[in-house]
Amino acid sequence: PALTMATEAEPSAGSAPTTKSAPRIIRRKKKGPAATSSSSTNIGGNDIPPHIQNNTQLHHIISTTLPKDYDFEIPKTIWRIENSNAQHVALQFPEGLTMYASTIGDILVKFAYRFQPAPSHQQPPPPSSSEQANANEEENKDSTSTPTRPKAIQSLSILGDVTYGACCIDDLSARALGCDLLVHYGHSCLVPLTSTVIPCLYVFVEIRVDVQHMVDCVHMTFLQEEKQRRQSHSQEGSDERPARI
Repeated sequence: PALTMATEAEPSAGSAPTTKSAPRIIRRKKKGPAATSSSSTNIGGNDIPPHIQNNTQLHHIISTTLPKDYDFEIPKTIWRIENSNAQHVALQFPEGLTMYASTIGDILVKFAYRFQPAPSHQQPPPPSSSEQANANEEENKDSTSTPTRPKAIQSLSILGDVTYGACCIDDLSARALGCDLLVHYGHSCLVPLTSTVIPCLYVFVEIRVDVQHMVDCVHMTFLQEEKQRRQSHSQEGSDERPARI
């Protein structure tokens, strides 16, 4: 049988030439001075509010109970819990960080929702009778439609089941436990948050390293080895000298 080869059709003379669209590049916007100055007032975003960021008791407990070189992002986690109104929280750790699981869980339970500022109520001018009736109707609607903010974490679960790898997020087990937020610690394969069955938070646990101290140690180690190598070569050279007759 004859073989046929498919070839691309050449554009006709009257048709316009096709142009390839340039790839779209999305870059993260840099924070300007205006954004950094309003970090404590942007409560609806990702910025940590002052009652968490400036909590001296929280920072004291973190510095005395957790290793100083490990960044578990405790204030960020507390703010995510409060911002999402989570009451049943699950924590997932890799094997090397499970020794800190109970300590982190105790800190989250103790400080989440505990130091929220009371809502400020300003005294408005006295309304008329019709405005008072409309205000009462709206207040009744809001009380029935909007849920009350939680005052504490009701349950906190530490996942101990084995997953395929430490980077794998176990959102199905967290949902089976009735959790409404999962915090994953350690390196991750970054499953999109839109693909998980419950809201998730990734904490990479960055480890701070004193680079200058490491460089000095390596330099001293190799310098000592170089001195020993030179001494051994000098001794071998002196032993190989021929004896005088």
